[in-house]
Amino acid sequence: MAGGDRWRFEPLERSHIVQDFRCGKEDLDTYLKRYALTNHKKGTARAYVAVHPGERVVWGYFTLSNTELSADLLEDEERRGLPRRIPGTLLGRMAVHSDLQRSEEKLGKRILMNAFARAEHASQTVGSFFFLVDPLDEDARRFYLRHGFKAVPGEPQRLLYPMTKIRELRLPPPE
Repeated sequence: MAGGDRWRFEPLERSHIVQDFRCGKEDLDTYLKRYALTNHKKGTARAYVAVHPGERVVWGYFTLSNTELSADLLEDEERRGLPRRIPGTLLGRMAVHSDLQRSEEKLGKRILMNAFARAEHASQTVGSFFFLVDPLDEDARRFYLRHGFKAVPGEPQRLLYPMTKIRELRLPPPE
């Protein structure tokens, strides 16, 4: 399979095979196996999985939900004209199976781009000014910084990517 045909991103379903998923971070493995489907069904976080077309084995996943930030956390010039509470999209969890980490597959970047595309598409219906992540650890933080995220001025452990910059990427609509 070539390029974009190699991976399919779809909402998590009971039929997806998650039992053997391991990314090296027990919290992320446990979340996928025990809580992701329940959260997805209840609407607290939407979970999406990376699979090979026609297969059900999960090789990566991410979750999205709504969030907000206080405008007070932003620099003066950034918050001009914004409401006190700024709506955004939260990338709650993201993981790649350990067999594919640091491989030429670049599944982590593909997952991030799919999450960006879904957030941007949703922002056309429900306001979202930014894309936010709370990195689990320093490795995750470095990954997001490499992909253009910046620290939230008032909460430097949190990383932000403006929705305007996601729009500039001109990503194809999500599947």
